[in-house]
Amino acid sequence: MSKQEFTPQSQDFSQLVMEPNKRKTLLIDNNVTRTEDPRDKDFSGVNKSGTNLRGINLSHANLKEAYFNGADLSHANFSTAQLQYTDLRGADLNHANLKGSKLLAIILNYADLSYTNFSDAELIQINLSCADLSHADFSNAHLTYSSLFNANLKDANLSHTNLNHSNLSCADLSNANLSNADLSSANFSYSNLSGVNFKNAIVENALFKANTGLEEDVKLELQRQGAVFDSF
Repeated sequence: MSKQEFTPQSQDFSQLVMEPNKRKTLLIDNNVTRTEDPRDKDFSGVNKSGTNLRGINLSHANLKEAYFNGADLSHANFSTAQLQYTDLRGADLNHANLKGSKLLAIILNYADLSYTNFSDAELIQINLSCADLSHADFSNAHLTYSSLFNANLKDANLSHTNLNHSNLSCADLSNANLSNADLSSANFSYSNLSGVNFKNAIVENALFKANTGLEEDVKLELQRQGAVFDSF
């Protein structure tokens, strides 16, 4: 059989089975015929660590407490999915669609999330430390009380994003768009802010310290808007 060019819509990924404990799980095999559409299904607690799930459509699915650490989820569709307490450490989610999804207490440190769509998503207490978020779209997302320590946010779209009380220390935010974002009480210590767009951002009590690339006129405007600059 000749190898077909990959398209997320054409891939044949899975069938559903019922385990003895009655929990639905997802079996991935590109040679298996799909017997049931995985969308809108309950996959809570499923363990697919290290699995190749490239391009799979799990929109609207319940993935609470599932394990996908180290899995290839690139180009996957998780739009409006439930991902509370899901383990995604080291997962490849580049170009994935998580638009409108709900993520609570998720571990995503060191994950590849470049070009991922998080627009309109709700991300509470998320660990994104050391993750690759370059060119990611967080527009209109809620990303509060989360860790983006040492994350790569180059060219990321964070416009209209709620980042209050989040930790962005040591992050690379060069050329990121933070216009109209809520950055109140966020921590930007030691982060790279070269070319960042802070237009109309809320920066009350946001902490800045030893930043790279922050122009003096931008610094003065941030101070005027209530940002805190620690010189020590």
